[in-house]
Amino acid sequence: MKYLKSLLAVCIALNLSACSDDDKIKPPGGGGEQPAPGRVVHDLALTAPQAGRELVEDFPVSEYLDYAPGAQPLTNLTSLDINGPDLHTFQQGIEVGTIDVSASPRVYQPLALRLTALDDIVATEQYEDELWYVTGTNEIFQRSLTSDETTSWRLETSLTITELGLDSDDNSDIWGYDANAHQVIRFKPEDEQLLLYPLSDNMTIQGVSYLEQQLWILASESGQPVVMQFDVSDEQVTQRNGWHVTGFGQAEMTDLTILSGEQVVITTNAQENNLVLLADRDKLLGDGPIEDTGELVVQNRYSLPDEIKQPSGLWYTQQGGWEIVTDQAEVYSLNADLQIQTRTELAFASIHCGQGCTEAVISKGGEIFVLADSKLIGHFTLSEQGYQLVQEYPLAFHEEGEPPFEFLGLAYDALNDRYFLVSNSDNASQQDWLFTLDSQFNLVSRQPLSYTGETAGSLNEYTAMGLYFAEDALWMVSEQFTKVIKLTLSGEIVAVYDLLPEDMTMPSDLVVKDGKIYLIGDHENGEPVPPLIELTIE
Repeated sequence: MKYLKSLLAVCIALNLSACSDDDKIKPPGGGGEQPAPGRVVHDLALTAPQAGRELVEDFPVSEYLDYAPGAQPLTNLTSLDINGPDLHTFQQGIEVGTIDVSASPRVYQPLALRLTALDDIVATEQYEDELWYVTGTNEIFQRSLTSDETTSWRLETSLTITELGLDSDDNSDIWGYDANAHQVIRFKPEDEQLLLYPLSDNMTIQGVSYLEQQLWILASESGQPVVMQFDVSDEQVTQRNGWHVTGFGQAEMTDLTILSGEQVVITTNAQENNLVLLADRDKLLGDGPIEDTGELVVQNRYSLPDEIKQPSGLWYTQQGGWEIVTDQAEVYSLNADLQIQTRTELAFASIHCGQGCTEAVISKGGEIFVLADSKLIGHFTLSEQGYQLVQEYPLAFHEEGEPPFEFLGLAYDALNDRYFLVSNSDNASQQDWLFTLDSQFNLVSRQPLSYTGETAGSLNEYTAMGLYFAEDALWMVSEQFTKVIKLTLSGEIVAVYDLLPEDMTMPSDLVVKDGKIYLIGDHENGEPVPPLIELTIE
């Protein structure tokens, strides 16, 4: 055979006392058989991105995780890939684990593996029930997670494979990086064909990913991280796009993976905020699909108390004060001068609240209704001990055969005692909907978001971070493109107002009163809380 391949049974499965697990068994290499060399297809030039082409942080995944019992914290992330709904992670010398990013809350769960070679493994990929890994040699390993067997391929002797990339839907192509010859490799296990793509530059390769006939490379150019996208047609690989990755200071990128819709997720060597979804800055802060009706101009900035961290929900009370809910399931009651009167840690019955748990708050004279990202609304009443849970209302709205819709904003019409939600999908091709609910959060109606004029993209690109009812209309704040959008109660967009990113980079909720718009925003750990800003429309 062209490449030395062996099936390695785990010692425990065979009841052998001479060893404890399969990673101590080495594939046979005797008999004088030598691996055949790979075939060079063509050189691959890594073209530096144009100035201004940037990927920036969109969502800090690692900051919104719960950990299963016994799981090690994600402080040494080495490899990353997507496997179905799961993000697969590897911490060198520590453990392999998964995160179901479609679930709420998102829980990091270690895999039960008996591998004493965790210190030797330098990169991993998971495909269904297979763990693929390399150890910085010329070998590629495939470990079955169900049959306790490992298959290995020994490629040409000179290779030093340090990165891996597999399509989450197909393992017929195994992509990697050979650090010895500075080249991309492409291995086909079925016919044991090895293709080589020498790199004609001096960039440092830090990650490889492959999805739907596209190769993605994470590299460093003079210390600046870059991401490059390539089209793959038969054996030809052609660069399509490239971006600088900005906003991570001195942190070093360690790997990347690609979600559907060309969403890039990266890992870094930082101790925290080290697993991050990125966004194209042009798309995130671009014009959006609808031409602006007007602009939002800041009139005042009101500092919030330092104790309030990562505010996510805002409400103006009948007494002239404010209620603010944070990502940490806290609710702060503030007076008109924004001084804290009370603080309550909210406790739900059916969920354990971690980071990023609560998204919106509505206050109704001694009681509040809080939207949680676990697709439920909690009803709390005020007591001497703070707000206490009265009842939970699940939001189980979904298309047939699909997971429930996500909601980040909640609006209330006090005159008619009804509530409104707008679904918030991560996929621009997935229809977003306006939901109208009665006083008990039962569904009254559902209408698609719509617009009668011309568009330059999908309406579903807007992200419904916050929602408010005023002037017989709904007002929605979108972090994507930083806009405030006015909708009719049937879901039709009638106006789009531009918010300068420097005024509020990550808007999270809004209040509309007396012809003015009030906004709060999220922030990263260690950064000061943004002020409450007052804006007018011009």
